Amino acid sequence: MFNSGGAMRELRFGGEDADVELKVRGSGTVGAYSSTKPTCVAVDSKAVGFSYDGTCGLISFELGIPDQEMYLWTVTVGY
Repeated sequence: MFNSGGAMRELRFGGEDADVELKVRGSGTVGAYSSTKPTCVAVDSKAVGFSYDGTCGLISFELGIPDQEMYLWTVTVGY
């Protein structure tokens, strides 16, 4: 997933809850940077474990192998 061209297909953010929603494809380790530690990360509405490195702001978590080719995962990062 790191440095994967075209992996992120959509991005939505803002609103009252300040969540970030991404539509991504692929599998493996996902990395994103955030100046604030998230409270949760969900993939297709299911909470997943994640790590956050406060020194550099890196969030990381794993995406499994999808059943369908070119499947778009819905990732929500909650704040």
